[in-house]
Amino acid sequence: MNKQYDCNIILDLLPLSIENMVTEETQKVIDQHLLACESCRQIYEDMTRELDITSTKKKRKKKKRHKYKRKSLIKKCILGYLLLLVLMVAFCIIDVCFFL
Repeated sequence: MNKQYDCNIILDLLPLSIENMVTEETQKVIDQHLLACESCRQIYEDMTRELDITSTKKKRKKKKRHKYKRKSLIKKCILGYLLLLVLMVAFCIIDVCFFL
């Protein structure tokens, strides 16, 4: 096989390799090729770097969403307690007015 043919096959397999969806034998072939081929190794590093950046952004977004949900829940609880307090005061006032 020629080098370009090998590179094309490896480049097709890289996404599967990154997701751990290849057999051990295939992974060994990919690893050996990456050791010998600088251009494929650079592409592999770029792919994994992009995945790291994407997963980091997703984690940050998830934390922000969780923080927002928690603040929203706290606000709803406070409003609920205030409403309950207002209703209790209103019923007390109405009760006092009827007995006077």
